Amino acid sequence: MMERRHPAYSDPSFPTNALIAYMKDPKSTESWASPDALAVAIFQLVSRGQRIPIRLPLGVDSWGMIMADIEQNRVELEGLKELSLSVNEPTSLSGYSYLKEAGYV
Repeated sequence: MMERRHPAYSDPSFPTNALIAYMKDPKSTESWASPDALAVAIFQLVSRGQRIPIRLPLGVDSWGMIMADIEQNRVELEGLKELSLSVNEPTSLSGYSYLKEAGYV
């Protein structure tokens, strides 16, 4: 970890600084998964012979954080749905069907 950081990034409320503070707190490390358990999970993932995901939440904390973020995005998008769909003609849904059938989505 960098010991000296640029003053423009010193605000403790910035996400990176919050993460650094969390990582430095000995109490927070008590709930971390063991490196061995993480290694086993990663080995199992790559051994499946399937697509490797961009994100792999390992542990209750990362699973919960990602799911909370997904829910927040879903709620935000639902609030924009009417506006978003208003820019196309009703027949435009066939474009989405094409993308899905072609494997783009």
